[in-house]
Amino acid sequence: HASEDLSLSAPSQAELPLHVFELSARFGLLPSLGGAPRAAAPLTFWLHPVADDDDDAAGFSNLPLSQLPASLAQNHGTARVPCVASTASDGRARSACGLSLPGPGRYRALVCAATLEEVLYRLEGPLCTSILLGRTAAAWAAAPLESYLENAVDPQAELLTAPTAGGAAGTLSLKLVNPLTTPLSALLLWGNRLQRRTQRLGPLPPGATALEIPVGDECAGGCEASLLLMAPRDADRTLPLPTSALFDPTLPMLATHGLSLRAPVAAGAIAAGTSGAGAGSGAGSGSAASDGLRLTLTPRSEVQE
Repeated sequence: HASEDLSLSAPSQAELPLHVFELSARFGLLPSLGGAPRAAAPLTFWLHPVADDDDDAAGFSNLPLSQLPASLAQNHGTARVPCVASTASDGRARSACGLSLPGPGRYRALVCAATLEEVLYRLEGPLCTSILLGRTAAAWAAAPLESYLENAVDPQAELLTAPTAGGAAGTLSLKLVNPLTTPLSALLLWGNRLQRRTQRLGPLPPGATALEIPVGDECAGGCEASLLLMAPRDADRTLPLPTSALFDPTLPMLATHGLSLRAPVAAGAIAAGTSGAGAGSGAGSGSAASDGLRLTLTPRSEVQE
């Protein structure tokens, strides 16, 4: 497997305790060998605590599973269950089991190109990659939060379908999780150098929201977007971390997230990346439609404890 590469990344809210997040991984050939993706490959994601006094803890890349320390191949209850996924045609996969850091401290996020059984038995061959997440209580006390929404919300956007030369509209998909107990107001701006459009998206209730928005020629070859979020004043709002003396979380909060939307390839849409840093639906979800915009809501209790 010296020719293969397994990469792992996490959104900004993965650094915050008690905030649900998804890990993202890509599996394929090394970039120096062309980077061809490995499709339909099993990936297993999980978390493992790091001792506060372990100053030598570090991430690693492309370590054979058989060389993984036995202690790291166990979950120790830091995640609800290990997340098992399969890579798409582009070699990418996301964890989808509601991972979150249970409290202040450092944690190792791991992914192996293996099934759960292969991880537990540490079989020879599959590759594993790890990154470190979180901060100790002492580190949070020394450098408390100075803002919140920029780090706590990780919008995911993609062009599901691109507009056609014949005038048929395309579809922009936007997903995010509101971590607050109050709704968020939102404004989406998108387009290219020639055309810009805006649409108000609100209120976005606590929990997961999925939107589908029609787009026109301004996104024919891909486009850029900005999502503006605003949380109203809430005298009862508290955060699970120390905050700076200059940051009052009960006051209104603002955040702007940049989104880059690429035109989908024939095999399927390619997810957008955000310049700052998904949520599923389940039983109890509701939906509504108005002016071409489709909205799906998932109760907050289903995506975050």
